[in-house]
Amino acid sequence: MLTADSLEDAAAHATRMFASLSAAEAVVLFLVNGKDTGAEFWVPGDDATRLRFRPHLRGLALEFLAHGAPVNSPFPPEVADGLEPSVLPLLDRGHTLGIVCFAGRGDATAPCSSAAVVVARLMAQHQASSQSQASRARYERWFKQFDSQMRLLERERQKFAAFVNQSDTFVFTADGSRTVRWVNRAAAARFGQQGEGETGWVGRNCDEIWPLLGEPAGVPAEPACPVARAFVTGRPAHQGFRPHRIDGARAYYATALPIRDPDGRPREVLAIVQDLSQLAIVRRMELDLQAVVSSAPMVLFSVDREGVFRMSEGRGLAGLGLRPGEVVGRSVFDVYAGNPEILESVRRALHGEDFVMETREAGIRFETHYTPQRDSAGEIVGVVGVAIDVTARDRISERAREADAPEDEAA
Repeated sequence: MLTADSLEDAAAHATRMFASLSAAEAVVLFLVNGKDTGAEFWVPGDDATRLRFRPHLRGLALEFLAHGAPVNSPFPPEVADGLEPSVLPLLDRGHTLGIVCFAGRGDATAPCSSAAVVVARLMAQHQASSQSQASRARYERWFKQFDSQMRLLERERQKFAAFVNQSDTFVFTADGSRTVRWVNRAAAARFGQQGEGETGWVGRNCDEIWPLLGEPAGVPAEPACPVARAFVTGRPAHQGFRPHRIDGARAYYATALPIRDPDGRPREVLAIVQDLSQLAIVRRMELDLQAVVSSAPMVLFSVDREGVFRMSEGRGLAGLGLRPGEVVGRSVFDVYAGNPEILESVRRALHGEDFVMETREAGIRFETHYTPQRDSAGEIVGVVGVAIDVTARDRISERAREADAPEDEAA
């Protein structure tokens, strides 16, 4: 029993020892699981013995667990006539680790009391060892999960740094004292002093950055520093800056985003500074494109891979009795169901052809350039088309041919 490798092995040996010491007809050792019994070890271990004695002996064990004292109710005559039940708890430092129940003649616990102390101590050692092994396995599992999460976090950090460092947007982080802790390459290149690299701003106060952006636009909220405001309110803070006289026509817009601890309090602030002058250039180009499309006798359109219109613009729509955007959301196969030339052209483009086709619709002749749209994997996701009203051009050509006809005949 002393060399057993597990609690169950030791309990099985102990049951056989109690059976030998007590000379009882049947012995069972119940391991304790809270206020209930757990694993059971029987001598003899046949099913007939269990079926005969288990209901009564287990009931005695449960009574002990409920009241803390043995209750030796006699066996019913039909179960064990002439046998007496007895209960021996296995106690260690006030904890009940098991209960031994006997079916014998007289008190079977007396010769087993001293051995019960040794068995209880041995069981306690096995339980402590099992709990230690379980804790070690649990900690190892936790550490593996922690290591996996840390590796994942590091990969995400590298992705973020790679993305932010390739961006033209100025980005930096600051702590609660508004001290800069990190800047991306764009910010270091824009604000860094001669000889300073990416770390030139680390350790300096973010108040040194704002004057380099220009004068605050409008009346700044309090506190004026957007980083400080994000710390105070716990919400994103915004601030625009008017063009600086030494910085041409550049205008900036700063957004300060609080980065929170698990308890919800801001620990750092991520500041993002956008150069609005680039947005203004894009907006002017967009307006110029809209002016060209709206004034030229043309139609600019696009459909998705199902043939549903996603865009329909241009002055050429008026000749078709349509308004800009009117057919968006409708299928080209429904809108032009009566014009097989247009439908066939769309199908060709959706199959990957880039071509020019002349078609007639509502008495107007269009020269349409169809171009397939593809995603990053090269798959066709739609078609873009530019249809130019060439009716007037054709009329001029026809008149020119008519004017030249008499001369040719005379010749």
